[in-house]
Amino acid sequence: MLFYAVGLIGLVFPDSRPFFQAITPIFLVATVVLLYLFEENPTPGLYIASFLVFAIGFFVEVMGVKTGHVFGVYEYGTTLGPKLFETPIIIGVLWLIQIYCVYTILEPFSFPLWLKALVGAVILVVFDLILEPAAVKTGMWNWSNGEVPFQNYLAWFITSVVMLDLFHLFRLKTKNHMALPLMAIQLVFFLFLGILL
Repeated sequence: MLFYAVGLIGLVFPDSRPFFQAITPIFLVATVVLLYLFEENPTPGLYIASFLVFAIGFFVEVMGVKTGHVFGVYEYGTTLGPKLFETPIIIGVLWLIQIYCVYTILEPFSFPLWLKALVGAVILVVFDLILEPAAVKTGMWNWSNGEVPFQNYLAWFITSVVMLDLFHLFRLKTKNHMALPLMAIQLVFFLFLGILL
């Protein structure tokens, strides 16, 4: 909460915004490291699945940027740090944080795995709806016509289903009491950031 509160304040004020934009990649890495330190059932499978989600997230974004046929036509700014193939390397971490949190939040529920994946994907699309205005205003990425196409949300849904199913494929029994608070904090953070900027 302290991390995100300071980040929100730093990004809202114009004088401090460039500094906080510059440290965004470091902030995201710190977030995922701290999050995984609270995992109560760490297994080799968890780390393998996590690496695959990171890699898939990055690859899908590369395809999106290069072709414009995945999420729509967009380009990344400088806020997310160093790029490879015009895509910030850290974007895979952003995908991983959300997939891991949603999977962990839904893990205790007993409904079928396919339904968990669909519910999780809907949650992640809602997250993206809240994320988009803040991401554009902080220079994470920009859309070619200034509007987020429906295609983006459809691609988010499909990609999320695939990634959540990957976690299910490894039969992971994740347990992390920080997953739900972090998801809630991020939603509030991006919501207020989108409103205040």
